Amino acid sequence: MSLIDVPPDAATGGACDTAPAVGEEDIRAALARILASEEFASSPRLADFLRYVVETTLAGRADEIKGYTIAVEALGRPPSFDPQSDPIVRVEATRLRRALERYYGSSGAASGVEISVPKGSYVPAFRVRGGPPAPVPAAEAETPVPVAADTARPFRRRRWLVAAALVALFGVGIVASRVQVGIENESNAITVTLGGRASSAALLADRMGLPVLNVEPFEVAGATGPTGDDLHTLEVRLRDAFSRFDFVEVMSPGAAYVARECRGTPPRSVFSLSGLAEGRADGGYTLLARLSDTCSGNIVWSRELDGPRKGADRAGSEQRVVREIAISLMESYATLPARARAQARLDAPDSGFGCIAQAFAVQNRETAAFPGDVRACIERLAARDNGYGLVHSMKAAMLL
Repeated sequence: MSLIDVPPDAATGGACDTAPAVGEEDIRAALARILASEEFASSPRLADFLRYVVETTLAGRADEIKGYTIAVEALGRPPSFDPQSDPIVRVEATRLRRALERYYGSSGAASGVEISVPKGSYVPAFRVRGGPPAPVPAAEAETPVPVAADTARPFRRRRWLVAAALVALFGVGIVASRVQVGIENESNAITVTLGGRASSAALLADRMGLPVLNVEPFEVAGATGPTGDDLHTLEVRLRDAFSRFDFVEVMSPGAAYVARECRGTPPRSVFSLSGLAEGRADGGYTLLARLSDTCSGNIVWSRELDGPRKGADRAGSEQRVVREIAISLMESYATLPARARAQARLDAPDSGFGCIAQAFAVQNRETAAFPGDVRACIERLAARDNGYGLVHSMKAAMLL
């Protein structure tokens, strides 16, 4: 059995010189137990991250462990990955540290060997439980990633005219189709009356096959991070803002629901927004937000923002964060609608949302589909759900 014999890091001043050597076989056995645990078995991305950094270190190539190599070789990012503009590695490293802490605090409490990823580096450390951590060779330090400025897609003057026309025609459509909105007394659920027949917003979304968005509870890292109540308020504001977009259903689906919708006939897009709040020395915190495609497990968007400030301007700063996230995710050409439309055109073209997605693509010359076929699709959809404003908006747009 070989032993991991690593020289002390100069930065530690030799404080770890007395750490007992950890056998390579013991490390691999500890890694196998971690990867088999429930949390890591259900999160392939964390498992791949940990497996890569451990195996690379055991192979004597710890100096190769950098943000770029982790992203490309462990997280599936393309060779064009830019660690300066995409904080995905830092986000996943924070999640990995917390997952390891939970593991050793629960199912791994009796493990004789501990694997950790010390903050400030991506190189793992190994130690016999109860002893000091073994030193690791110096490698790329984990540094904050600057956020690249958003590059907004320019909108031509014609699109502004189209948008204005759609607003006017949408109002006409509401009047013509006899739409009424009310609140049920017992359940407080919003009810929409479509041409004389009532349908809850949830039933309409199911019938149309609209994409689903779940705002998950945000996590906190560090003792100086925000309170759970502060984050809960931000989550509520985000859900409220997202629910104002009529192409998405905001809800908290269970695992069975997600599996059914992802594998349904036709399938439905399901997304989740999660976040990690990291406390700072100045009393504020940094929010690492990310959007995941729940069906594929891929992270499709991530952003680092300054969290809301405490004090009298707290509400205003919360609105700033909500606005930044909503603009990045929910505008017409933003990540969520663009991905959902592409998935609907490919996997669910016969669904209501698939029809809308095709009409949107034709209107913006994103597809070679025959406009007549798409127009007929929209006509059928309008006849079936004549109170859904988005359908009438698309129908009007195709006449311009």
